[in-house]
Amino acid sequence: MSIELERCQYIVPRKKRSCRMLVKPGNSYCGEHANQEPCLPNDDSSNWAALRVPCPLDGKHTVLKSKLATHLTKCAAQPTKRPDYCQEGINIPQPRTETTIDKPLTIGGIEDERLMAVIGKVERVYVQTVHGKITTKILCHEALTEELTQSFYGPSVLKHLKQNASLLGLLEKSNLLQDDSIFVEFGSGRGLLTYWLTQAVPNANKCDFILVDRASHRHKFDNKLREKKEFSIERIRTDIQDLCLPNVPAIQSSDKGVVGVSKHLCGAATDLTLRACQQLEQGRLKGLMIALCCHHRCVWNLFAGCSYLQDLGFLAEEFSLLCGLTSWAICGSGKPRNTKDKEVNVSEGVSDLPDVNPFDCRYDRLELPRERREFIGLKVKRIFDIARANYVTKTLGLKAELFFYCHPDISPENVVLLATTNKTT
Repeated sequence: MSIELERCQYIVPRKKRSCRMLVKPGNSYCGEHANQEPCLPNDDSSNWAALRVPCPLDGKHTVLKSKLATHLTKCAAQPTKRPDYCQEGINIPQPRTETTIDKPLTIGGIEDERLMAVIGKVERVYVQTVHGKITTKILCHEALTEELTQSFYGPSVLKHLKQNASLLGLLEKSNLLQDDSIFVEFGSGRGLLTYWLTQAVPNANKCDFILVDRASHRHKFDNKLREKKEFSIERIRTDIQDLCLPNVPAIQSSDKGVVGVSKHLCGAATDLTLRACQQLEQGRLKGLMIALCCHHRCVWNLFAGCSYLQDLGFLAEEFSLLCGLTSWAICGSGKPRNTKDKEVNVSEGVSDLPDVNPFDCRYDRLELPRERREFIGLKVKRIFDIARANYVTKTLGLKAELFFYCHPDISPENVVLLATTNKTT
């Protein structure tokens, strides 16, 4: 048997069974590699390779030229028509050519003097614009009261339940849990927040629930709701940057008010969501609730509050540095905070101490201990949040507020942006 034939007859293990690429009698190659055949069997005048051509849709496989037209109608690689609500890059603003960043600043690449100048600016701006403007409002909702008392839930599950209970409580207090509404959960994941929304709304069968996520998740909670066949639920798999909200069927076919919600919408996804909501016609958006997180993943050209930051005196080239500073709020020294220093074995000259942060000497020199770095990171986060709230107020026509909706021990990312047509009470 030739090497080529052996290559065509390789065995692929699958569920403890063997699967072969078969070769027809008289041929040296399987159908997938038949274009490598030097000539047709029993016919030296025709070229076998000329009868098979690469598929125009996917050159990784070949097809008989005589059957090409039929193959193109059923090839798995044929492009699928994108729905009307999916328009590539619709929520990505035009690049800010007047503020092009040649080389973004980073914590490790910036001079000490410049770093301390930016930190000083952060602390001044925080006092002027943020201090005292974010209040604590940790609430609960009766829909989760019984669930929170279950003894078999572990700490991780309880943390998510407490966050959802507080978020639903804020929605209720803001009069956003109303019938005849369309709830859109951005970055929905498995859809846990929407699941509890259906339990919290007085008459969920009068509402529409839309879940948006670019990934396909297993064990989705909305599958449990579909089994009941009582709710109008639609899951949209697309990137938020491509989402055209007015073209979503449930929104397009009714005049119900839209309420956008999200729990821990990472970085730039929050800014894309705000721009997606901006597409709705005036008066259609009734409210917005986004639990913010991952400020280190923000992007200058997408960030909704760029103009506000520039008005505060921050430069475009400093934005990447500010994003880096936000990581101090969560990471601290980069080592577990409850790790106890191990003793050094002097006699053997071996140290059991954890790896030393290479920036520790620099931070000591600049008098930036871990505790202070944490506070600086938190201040930058809150400045970003205020900038977004300002964008919502000016662009979406809603009254935006920021709240601490849970204790930091439950989640260090514990700030929610809540926007309504009327100020919350």
